[in-house]
Amino acid sequence: MRDKKYAGIIAGLFVVAITAFTIWGTDFLGSRNAAEAVAMDVKGTEGIKEASSMQDKDGNVTGYKVVTVSKGFAGEDVEITVSFEADGTKIAGFELGANNETPTLGGQIGEAAFVGSVTGVTAPVKIGTVGEGTEVEAVSGATLTSQAAATSINNAYNFIQSNK
Repeated sequence: MRDKKYAGIIAGLFVVAITAFTIWGTDFLGSRNAAEAVAMDVKGTEGIKEASSMQDKDGNVTGYKVVTVSKGFAGEDVEITVSFEADGTKIAGFELGANNETPTLGGQIGEAAFVGSVTGVTAPVKIGTVGEGTEVEAVSGATLTSQAAATSINNAYNFIQSNK
């Protein structure tokens, strides 16, 4: 009976030790290798709301994230976040933020089809009819919002190139 009691305690200590070493070895769930956002100065930059470089623990840039504001339909502001890979040219992500676009028209630039068509493209971009010197197809019926997306991407790209 006494041996079984100690066996349970030893097994429990063993589990705690393995868990502690696992957490310690991954530096508390990978935070050692997690990218840290470092704010970039956007004062006086038209169309750029905020920007940051993503850096690893050694200070190496792993990417960029830029929040932009462009004019969409009826001159309304369209907020778009554009992420770039470490080279500052290849688009890693695209997200539609605050806007007053018609969901079934201009709002489509926030949907998977448009986001997927932009992701992986090298900036600067031209949006229009693919095959006519453009990389990304405009959303049908939402020319102004599609152009706002292109303006945002290109403004973000130009900002990164000027501030790397």
